[in-house]
Amino acid sequence: MMGKQIWTSCTLWVMALVGAVCVASPAYAAKIWAERSGDMQCTHMLSGPIQDGDFDIFLGLLQQPQDDALPYWPPRLCLDSIEGSFVEALRFARSPIDFGTALQPDTACLSACGIAFLSGHRFIEGGIGRVPDRHMHATARLGFHAPDLAPQEALSSQDGLQAAYSKSVLEIAELVSVSTTLAMSQENLSTLLRTDPDTLYLIDTVQRAVDWTIRVHGIQEPTTFTKFHIANACHVVTGGMQYGTNARAVVTEENGTIQGSVSFSFDDAGMTTCDISYRRARDLFDLVDYDHIEDSVLFPAMFYLPDTKLAQLATSLNSVAMTFEPQRYERTAICALFADQKLVTREPCRVTERVNINNDLRRQIISTYVWPSSTETVVVANPDFEFQRCCGESYHLDGHQADALGSFADRIGATQCLRSTVTQTVFCTEPMN
Repeated sequence: MMGKQIWTSCTLWVMALVGAVCVASPAYAAKIWAERSGDMQCTHMLSGPIQDGDFDIFLGLLQQPQDDALPYWPPRLCLDSIEGSFVEALRFARSPIDFGTALQPDTACLSACGIAFLSGHRFIEGGIGRVPDRHMHATARLGFHAPDLAPQEALSSQDGLQAAYSKSVLEIAELVSVSTTLAMSQENLSTLLRTDPDTLYLIDTVQRAVDWTIRVHGIQEPTTFTKFHIANACHVVTGGMQYGTNARAVVTEENGTIQGSVSFSFDDAGMTTCDISYRRARDLFDLVDYDHIEDSVLFPAMFYLPDTKLAQLATSLNSVAMTFEPQRYERTAICALFADQKLVTREPCRVTERVNINNDLRRQIISTYVWPSSTETVVVANPDFEFQRCCGESYHLDGHQADALGSFADRIGATQCLRSTVTQTVFCTEPMN
């Protein structure tokens, strides 16, 4: 089904690719040269719109020997370009010579440049094979969109229209054929083709960088690793392990190596475990690395929430949220208060429930009941790991430990009854009819 959706998207853009060969003239072509830059370990630079012939220039530079007086660096192209030829950008993916790609701080790589950026790869011996080799600084801008429409004059005749259609089909086929080389999933390919030319699909969050297999630089690793850091990394990589339910986590550090394990509870579905190994100050350019999480290589940005903006991580870690926004629900109920097993009052009340995650990754439910007199009764429930709200210490009523009175609740038809261990009063709730 996914393949059919992607091809439908491609046919929608079949005329769009014509514009990729009808843009800026060679006078505005990219400038490509050999130059080293230490921050992102660049060996070559590309600046300006990508145009026909640019890949041949770059390939010629790759074939020239590096200066023997300098330490050897694997070839890496640093890009800074916001427009250009989509078709020429695809040629970078067919390079017979391995090269990595990178975006330096405060640069931009948009549109066709993004395709060229995705071409960064390296072949690793020892059974590892071809792996993505693409890096961006957290302050750089990387974005994709579907190719722009051709100029109207290119479609002014029937012959021109037919030729444009035929060529566009071949170009779409080329994109599909190199999508595996670009390590582009079907979902990513579909996203690219569905993004309107007037907009950009930006790689600007932790989750998007992980989804497109891009290592993000310029972010400090945590000074102290907490259970939140470990759980966030697991959530980012798996995409489905939300610890908004319940989780158990263990994190240790010895000789600069962090070991972490998170077990997630999914109601009656049991538990799933995620394991992490991470070395401090690791070299993000090292493609052969034993830092891992679910077979994915770790980098510091992954220890934060998936929707966190990369630029924010680069500038102010102190303002970054470490856990999801609390869930909040509102409803109405019937509240009742008993003393010495005698009913004191029974009235309609408003209920606000807030679900927090505490420092042990346990889901904490805080329910505030507002009586007609505006008096509040606050119940804090701490479910155990298997999601059973059991007894004793699992509840607090107005700040004091409370006991759950299941049999009493059943006898009076209430949903829940709690007895304060301090006042001995009993607070019960039942749904509003």
